[in-house]
Amino acid sequence: MFTDFRSYARPSHLLPASEVKEYTNTSVENISSSLKEGGSKSLFRVKLCTSSLYGSSISDLNAGILLCLIDENGNSILQRIPVSLMIDHSTESGDVTNIDMLHFQRGSADEFIFEGPKIARLEALWVSVESGILLLMICFAMIESFC
Repeated sequence: MFTDFRSYARPSHLLPASEVKEYTNTSVENISSSLKEGGSKSLFRVKLCTSSLYGSSISDLNAGILLCLIDENGNSILQRIPVSLMIDHSTESGDVTNIDMLHFQRGSADEFIFEGPKIARLEALWVSVESGILLLMICFAMIESFC
């Protein structure tokens, strides 16, 4: 069966974005403080849910998910979300330690945020696994501004 992909959204301009961070209340506060009211940046929040079916985990620790957001004008933001992501974790004593978290494991729901330029209405969301096969359910939210 032949599928004609000419009518699908295509990226025409690649726009810069910040590094992906684990979604926590602290990470939102830190990033949102850098966003200015009426500015040209947006805060994007992505939630990726991995299937609970056997074998749905990404086992290659060097792999990741490629995520491409494409707006109606062809502007696009490409993000790589690694399987292994270091996060800052505050302890009861107030110390901050780094924890290496594994994402995209069977039955998990992983949330990430990143800062990028404001884009027009989202027309397409492309998701790809760098290596192997992964069964995902995708939830995506764009947050225009935090003030």
